[in-house]
Amino acid sequence: MKISLVVPVYNDEKLISKLLDSLCLQTKIPNEIIFCDNNCTDKSIDIVKKYINKLPIKIIKETKQGIIPAMDRLCRQATGDLILRTDTDAVLPPFWVEKISAHFIVDPALDACGGKWFSSDGSLFMKLAIKYGYFIFDPIYYLITGYLFICATNFAITKKCLEKINYYYTDQKIDVDDQLILSKLKKHNCKFSRFSDCWLWHTTRRWNGKPWLVFDSMATFIFPKLYKIRSKA
Repeated sequence: MKISLVVPVYNDEKLISKLLDSLCLQTKIPNEIIFCDNNCTDKSIDIVKKYINKLPIKIIKETKQGIIPAMDRLCRQATGDLILRTDTDAVLPPFWVEKISAHFIVDPALDACGGKWFSSDGSLFMKLAIKYGYFIFDPIYYLITGYLFICATNFAITKKCLEKINYYYTDQKIDVDDQLILSKLKKHNCKFSRFSDCWLWHTTRRWNGKPWLVFDSMATFIFPKLYKIRSKA
């Protein structure tokens, strides 16, 4: 099984090297690692280029701004049978690639899967809010949707499934890729799950100093219409 890892990039020079370092330590290195330059104006891509001799890196460009067009381009360019996805501000435990890809070997019928993420920085309160927030978020989300939430930063999907759901194409005005892909998976009756051994670390910088936004973000995923209403305001 050929594995591709895709990463959308937009101005993250301060954190991207941590992701790259964690990729170098993986027990299973992907066959290709594709970074999409989504109009970076900082040194993010220059930092990625420094790792080309260490990792099977490819760099592509998407001029249309936004996570949806960047992810659509990445997944269409990827040549792997299995496509893993993470963020520039994530840090992967050494077993991440091996663990998440193993689920597709154990269950060939699996279309997509993911796992939780935990705070890599921020205050103790923030770390605890993320860690234990799942106990509040999960049962509510499952009760409403019938499945567990899979976040975009910790995600894997087969190329065959992406072709079936027409990748990340949408005619809706949406800029949250995990909401989009989960709605597509459900619409096409795909088999997807979340596994406890597929976890990683991710920055909580967007919420630093504003811890209540953790629960605000949870609310928008539980009630997508709330996100649409707010985004129009």
